Formats: sequence, C-alpha cells, structure tokens
Amino acid sequence: MEEPIFSNETQMHTFGDVDRRLQNLARQMDLKLRHVKATPRPYCSGPEDVPPDTTKRTIPKK
Repeated sequence: MEEPIFSNETQMHTFGDVDRRLQNLARQMDLKLRHVKATPRPYCSGPEDVPPDTTKRTIPKK
C-alpha cells in the first residue's frame, strides 16, 4: 500500500517514522529522476540553448 505524500506531520514522533518517510521520498525522487533521464530531450536550437563548456547551474565561488 502506497503512503500518501502529504500526511499528518504531527503523527511522526519516532526517528524510525521519520527515517522511513525520508527513505520513501528518496525512492520516489530517484524513480522520477530516472524517468526524466530516460526520456530523451528534443534538440532545440534557440536562444535558451547552453553554449559549449558551460552549464545552466552556476556554482557560486566560495
């Protein structure tokens, strides 16, 4: 039986409940990420394209 994603948060009292919730959410996110990676993205030649040797995510310098 699948747990709902949003449940009554006040019912989680033990670390076991929180840990199980985190594991479940991590599994769902992993499946979604794998599904996104598996679907090929159509090639678009527009201004939103990323120039070579750059990424959209910028890493702030520390």
